[in-house]
Amino acid sequence: MDFSLVSAAVSAIKASSDIGKAALSIRDANLLSLEVARMNEQLLRAQDALFRHNSQLLELQQDLMEKNEALRKAQETIAERARYRLTEVSDGNWVYRSTVLTMGDEAAPKDRPHYLCQPCFDSGRTVVLQYSFTESWGKGFNCPVCKLRVNLRRDFQPGQG
Repeated sequence: MDFSLVSAAVSAIKASSDIGKAALSIRDANLLSLEVARMNEQLLRAQDALFRHNSQLLELQQDLMEKNEALRKAQETIAERARYRLTEVSDGNWVYRSTVLTMGDEAAPKDRPHYLCQPCFDSGRTVVLQYSFTESWGKGFNCPVCKLRVNLRRDFQPGQG
């Protein structure tokens, strides 16, 4: 028996096996690259969905901030309007009269009685009316903004309701 032939046959089988393994690794690498490409595609889709989600979340947060600001302003307006009472100062003439704070708490602001222009106040402006007396018109209030003149009853005294 020729050992050189056996050795050559074993070498050929080993080389063939190595070529087969190399071919399998190339095939596996190609399959792996396909799977990696699919996985990357799915990751990109997930990332895109997260970006869209974050964009919507930012819009919702902005909307919430705007709504909270509007609520705060509405609450301030309600608190401001609660400080005044609509008062008829003569037949058909209306003004807003301040409600005097009588709290004993030093932290509470003390308000002096005053009157606001009803049309201005209803449109969102706080305009203090100015008392005036003329011989021709008598006692009244004048609005320095809209120039409204409100005549007063003869017995009306500023500071009363």
